[in-house]
Amino acid sequence: MKRGEAMIVVYRRTGVILLLIAMFAIGFLGAFVYQRSRVKIGEHYIRINPTAKINPEKQYRLRLWDYRLPLDSGDGYTRYLRKAVRDFQQKFPNIRVEIKFLDLLNGEKELRQALVRNEAPDVYASFYSVPDFYYLRQIPVGPFLTKEEKERFHQRAAALYSVDGVLCSFPRWTSVNVWVGNRKWLENADLNIEKLQRYGWDWNDLQKLGTRLPKGVYALAGYPINDGFLQTLRESGKRTPEVKALLELVAGMAKGGKIPAKLEHQPIAGFLEGKVACLAGIRPLTYRKIMQNMAGGQYGVQPVVLPVPRLPGFEEIQVVDGGAIHVYRNKYTRGDDHVAAAMALGYFLSTYQDMTPWNALGVLPGRRDETVVVDELQMVIDAALSRSRLLKRQENEGFELIKDLFEGKASTETVIEGMNL
Repeated sequence: MKRGEAMIVVYRRTGVILLLIAMFAIGFLGAFVYQRSRVKIGEHYIRINPTAKINPEKQYRLRLWDYRLPLDSGDGYTRYLRKAVRDFQQKFPNIRVEIKFLDLLNGEKELRQALVRNEAPDVYASFYSVPDFYYLRQIPVGPFLTKEEKERFHQRAAALYSVDGVLCSFPRWTSVNVWVGNRKWLENADLNIEKLQRYGWDWNDLQKLGTRLPKGVYALAGYPINDGFLQTLRESGKRTPEVKALLELVAGMAKGGKIPAKLEHQPIAGFLEGKVACLAGIRPLTYRKIMQNMAGGQYGVQPVVLPVPRLPGFEEIQVVDGGAIHVYRNKYTRGDDHVAAAMALGYFLSTYQDMTPWNALGVLPGRRDETVVVDELQMVIDAALSRSRLLKRQENEGFELIKDLFEGKASTETVIEGMNL
């Protein structure tokens, strides 16, 4: 073989090797891009493109669904949301946002119907009830966030909106039911209020309180247990013995005259009149209302906010209410950059600086940073979220059975059987 021919052979071999390397690199890059363009949640693979960017030269139209929230200022929340959207559009002037306000009673039903028709909004903000992840059209938000962005959210609460470790929704706010205590009766029972607020308490403390009360004063009124809590225990795989222990304890206190037998007894009025030591199972907004009543000066009670007591011998469980922001694909979606625009809106709303609605409701903002200042109520909620096992609230059912238990018309076994616990 001549030298020139040998050189040609070498070049050909080199070319083949380079071609193989290029093909391998392209294949590897393609596999990487393919893997990055989808996320596995359970048995489902969802196609996403977290690298997509908003095109500043393109006009986008996003549909945002939210609720008319029960704030004292009437249409105060609608003004708040419209201002938040205007602030977002100043940052992204090429994104037009159309707001639809839902009714609190049927808004989630309207969302489910829209999902079936593939007409869901681009961005949906829930209130108290957080829908389960909708695999067919919902887009998980976690892959679109940086590590720093994820760390802005309350991590334990954010875990409730995650599936298989993937954050599926933007946390906006979280809360738990609280109790309200009469400082006078708590201190008469030698209970350290600040310690209870920070570290929690249990039903032994409550029973101790009941033994120190004068005649005519109830240890508690309201809803020390509710059907939604029991259903949540069932859905989370909790053991029936725990449910039974809680039912028997509360039924025993009712039978012993420490709890009003009739659920329709006016619990808030009784508390404000000093006839109830603890008001049980209320949402933070009710606590806010009580404090507003106290500001008038016509009542002598000093209310203090308390976490829900745990059962002795069992872990502390908090059933979490929440507000989360979801991002959906729909028949109006125009490319991955459209999804990126929806993600930008969802993140902006969930981390918006103005905390006015969440402070008014008494709930804990979903974002965590040095600018968020919480009051005593929110501090108690934060402490409860930090030390407890957290469960998402399930649909309520079986209210009449719980009522019958309180009134002595049903046994714990009847309630357990009737609610399939």
